[in-house]
Amino acid sequence: MPFAVVILFMVGGMAAYVFYWQGEEGRSIASRKIGNALGRINSDFGRIQMSNRDFANRLSRDPALIDALIKEDRGAIAALFKNTSDARGFSGSITAYDENGKVVYSSDTPAKFGYSVRGKNSAVDYVLNNQDIFIGSTYALTIAQTMGLSALAPVINSNGQTAGVVAVSEPIDEAFLTGEAMKLGLLNEPLSNIDFVLLGVRDRGQIEITPTLLKDRPAFLKLLSDQGVKALPSWQEPGSWQIANVFNWFSNLFNKNANIPGLMGGFSKDNRFWQPFSLVAADNKASVRAYSGGANGGSEIIGVILATTPLRTEGIKPGFVILASCIMGLAAIFSIIALSTQLSTQPDENVALLTDRIKRWRSDKRLPPGKKLSDSWLELSELIDQTLIEWQSTIQGLKVQLNKAAQASNEGYADQNKASNNDEQFTALNRQLTNQSRQLSEFSKQLNQANQQSVFLQNELQAVLQSTTEGFLILDQYGNVIHSNAIFSNWLGMTEAEIAGRYCFDLVRKQSGNGTSVSSQPTRTFVRHESDPTALINEFFPEGYVSNSQSGKAVDVLLHLQPITTHDNKVSGYILVARDKSLRSEVTGLKMEIVTMLARAIRGPLLSADKEWRNILAAQSKRRDQIVSTVTQTVDRNVPEEIHEQLNRELNQELKPQELSFEQRLANLHSRYESLIKSVENMLATHGQAIGQMIPLTSESGSLAALDLDSLLATTEPTKESFPVSRLIGECLKEAANLASEKQLMLDYKTSTALPGITGDRALMKSIIYPVVEKMILSTQSGGKVRVESSLKDNDIQLSIASSGPALSEEETADMFSGFDPERHNEDTYGSRLALYLSRNNAERIGAKILAQSETRVENEQSTTGTTVYIAFPIV
Repeated sequence: MPFAVVILFMVGGMAAYVFYWQGEEGRSIASRKIGNALGRINSDFGRIQMSNRDFANRLSRDPALIDALIKEDRGAIAALFKNTSDARGFSGSITAYDENGKVVYSSDTPAKFGYSVRGKNSAVDYVLNNQDIFIGSTYALTIAQTMGLSALAPVINSNGQTAGVVAVSEPIDEAFLTGEAMKLGLLNEPLSNIDFVLLGVRDRGQIEITPTLLKDRPAFLKLLSDQGVKALPSWQEPGSWQIANVFNWFSNLFNKNANIPGLMGGFSKDNRFWQPFSLVAADNKASVRAYSGGANGGSEIIGVILATTPLRTEGIKPGFVILASCIMGLAAIFSIIALSTQLSTQPDENVALLTDRIKRWRSDKRLPPGKKLSDSWLELSELIDQTLIEWQSTIQGLKVQLNKAAQASNEGYADQNKASNNDEQFTALNRQLTNQSRQLSEFSKQLNQANQQSVFLQNELQAVLQSTTEGFLILDQYGNVIHSNAIFSNWLGMTEAEIAGRYCFDLVRKQSGNGTSVSSQPTRTFVRHESDPTALINEFFPEGYVSNSQSGKAVDVLLHLQPITTHDNKVSGYILVARDKSLRSEVTGLKMEIVTMLARAIRGPLLSADKEWRNILAAQSKRRDQIVSTVTQTVDRNVPEEIHEQLNRELNQELKPQELSFEQRLANLHSRYESLIKSVENMLATHGQAIGQMIPLTSESGSLAALDLDSLLATTEPTKESFPVSRLIGECLKEAANLASEKQLMLDYKTSTALPGITGDRALMKSIIYPVVEKMILSTQSGGKVRVESSLKDNDIQLSIASSGPALSEEETADMFSGFDPERHNEDTYGSRLALYLSRNNAERIGAKILAQSETRVENEQSTTGTTVYIAFPIV
């Protein structure tokens, strides 16, 4: 009996070892394959992070970004990010933060801004606190709550202070993992059939799966979706210790991929091999300092990437197992027989009989009857007989199984031939798939171009909405606010986020007859008209007012509502345009000033000189008549008739008008003078009627009407208010930003601290400053700079508007505010010269002084020559 147990143990052990050996071989192949793939990904991560660091460092040093971030000019930041991303071929997201950690602009989707991440994101806190660059994996840099490979760099202003932070991030999502899987399959030594799963540590529902794995749907994915990273057998909470750490250390001792940061032990599930790879937020010194004191050795794990591949084995070969078992069994039998023979130390009759029986059995395979055996020898003989019979039957059975295995092997060769045919079909299918992939790639390029054009058009529309002087509201089909431009937000004194979803007629209210509001309804959000689709149009009114929530100042506006329809003529939304009535009054006032200038400076002197023209022509005519009369009387008294006729002929010949005589040229000049007067009067009549003022041209006698032009053209008393000079200059520079961008100029503003406020008509002062800024921009060469400085001098607030060159000549600076002279100036400069002329007149009306001069300045040890205009406003 003990010998039978030994034999069974040896045969069973051999079979178990064969099964284990073949299974472990498949797992080892999968582990090496996954290790190589993760090594490639780790290298890609390092390359991406270094590229992001260089990109973020270059953006943080860009003067255009520093200036736009200080002014919180989202349009300029968006244009800069788009241009640099297109030039670099960058497909990730770029985010700009101010010095308080508030998001100023983000290219990530959705493009939200105005919220702060200070205290919520340790990477942003570290950069703001230390003025150092952060490199590593991040989470929730924007409202999208995505994980990515990021680089954050501080934006330092000219004073050495932190003006904000710029973050360059490559998101780790399904598209990124799919691209990595495809890249592994295109290597010189392809790593195919590898898929990835991304798990978020903070949110167990955050999971990204590559399409191929999602199509196979292994059961382990359901467990990962429900439990997150806790479903991983090798997962442990940060800061905890498990005995598995010791085994992982020993297993990775001789593993060449064990130096990959975040690599954990692999495991088998659903006939697949899985290898976790942790996304560690701190992988450099700066990141370790940012997350010092946290779990996992001073770093933070924000997610786990699971790399998986099917377990491929050659299959268990039954013939090989049976043959190995038979050999092991026979070896055991012969070993037992040899051992039994050696155990017999005395050659007695019983041993000889047993030996003879075994020899005879070996010769003819039949057992002879047992004789002369007794006691234990008889029992031993029976056991031997039983064992021999059983193994004889076992050997017969093994032979039958070997024959069957041979037949199965022959069938396997036939299956291999069929498999070769299937390979040819697969090759043809692969070619079709390659062609379709090329078509898909071409379609993707066209789609990217379409997206770029769409983004370009969107940026153009955004620029128009932000640069116009009218307020725009984009509404949904029920009248709720979706988007507003900066003008309307300034009128309300609220940000776009604060008015999003509000009902439009709660922001723009209707006035009653006495100028008060007729709306007493509470503020409504996300209004929905269930029964009447035209409710918004029925509630529309053409005139109203917008009240500032901070200052209480009201702006009277004219309204225009335009529906947005789809291809089936259904209203999907509206555009509400609000025009400031005060701007229309300002335009009217400008026209009135032009009419006043024509009436006073041109028409009045022309009509006054016309009286002298008439006196000169009358005197010339009277003198001619006197000469003719004198000659005629002399001829009649002193000569006979013949002489009289001769003298008449001579007199007529003498008095005949000469060609181009003085009188004729004087008459032609007078006719041209009268045409000029009529042209001026026509212009006065046209512009006077356009502004609602009828200018009397002449009196009944034909001369200038004796009316008070000042009373006819007098404008209303300007509205005076107190405001800081810096805000007024900022508005002028904002309006001139597009013109400066076209000439590739930089606008700069420098002011003194503790400047007092200025009191006066805001629009009138703006009409004085803006034409001068525009003139300096037009006279500065491309790549230069226009700087505005404000300071307190005596009892005046002095502004200096300087260009970096070239400098204007002395004649041009002296003639800058004199107006337009057709004999000295080109007609193309009529508009700008008229604007500067009106600017000087407006300055003189309020007691301000304006002066232009060319001067030499020294900046950065370099001498430059430019033109500076000084404006001194009195402090009222």
